[in-house]
Amino acid sequence: MTAAATAATLLVIYASAASLLVFLPYWLAVQAHPRAAAGCRADLWRDALMLPLAVAVAGAAYGLLRQWHLPLFSPHAEYVRPHLCLRPLLEAPDAHWRAAVFSGLCLFLVLAAVVSLVVRLWRGSRESARLRRAGTPLETPAQNPGVLNLETDAVALASHRGPGPLVVVSPRLGQLFPPRQAEAILAHEICHARRRDGLWQTLTQSAVLIAGLSPLSYLAYREWKHERELACDLEATQATSLPDTEAALARARELAGVLEEVSPLSPPPLDEMRELTGRRERLHQAAAASLAPAKGYAVAGLTLLLLGLALGVVFRRPLADTLQCMAESFLRALG
Repeated sequence: MTAAATAATLLVIYASAASLLVFLPYWLAVQAHPRAAAGCRADLWRDALMLPLAVAVAGAAYGLLRQWHLPLFSPHAEYVRPHLCLRPLLEAPDAHWRAAVFSGLCLFLVLAAVVSLVVRLWRGSRESARLRRAGTPLETPAQNPGVLNLETDAVALASHRGPGPLVVVSPRLGQLFPPRQAEAILAHEICHARRRDGLWQTLTQSAVLIAGLSPLSYLAYREWKHERELACDLEATQATSLPDTEAALARARELAGVLEEVSPLSPPPLDEMRELTGRRERLHQAAAASLAPAKGYAVAGLTLLLLGLALGVVFRRPLADTLQCMAESFLRALG
């Protein structure tokens, strides 16, 4: 059972490292594009903290991989370093039950991720097929992957549904917003569909579920999702060239719960829309003031990371031993 626990540990650590490293290209791509002043400021210091964590997890995975290929449980195991930190865990009276519980937890995370991925893809495909049968395509630009107008849709203004490139448009979109603002909202959702964000979100959610032992992976997923929204907001702003496009997009998201109680024939709730818009603008201003020094902190964190990597190349063996002992101490603390 200890061998199974070691294998499950390797699987979870590698999955955690992969789920963290998969967000790095998105972070670099976002930094290469300009952002709007109000809503396009991300928490860069969180991304800077993710980089050394991913390196540390990869180092611990390398140490455990070396243990897996070496005869860890052989009579000559006492000569293999740095596995000595793991011996108290494996030699405890209840080591069998500890290994069983830990391997069961790892197996549950992997199976839950696989089941979640299959169910999400299956439900998304069924919903896309149902909407295509019930809806009517609209006259849209050539780059539009597919827009439907559902007269019976009473929830969404314009939303991206399913893993496929599909956009659902409610008749309320034209009732609550002027034509140009409605066009901006539609351009935002078309951007999501063209980028296949529904499919990528399903895959990243499964990766985060596998990395259940890495809490920062959930934080990284939130940042990734936030960056996708900001990118579509920026594209919609550039496509429509409206000064109040961002307010229209924010207002549409804020009104998602209000629309269920508004009749299609009733006038739009202007007072409530103004209140929600003002509240969101105040939140944006407060966030902009608090995140002003974040870029400098991110640059400093990246500089320290590069310095640490350079030292790690020079002191590779002591660093590997240290990371291995840290990982084994974490496993021991779980017990």
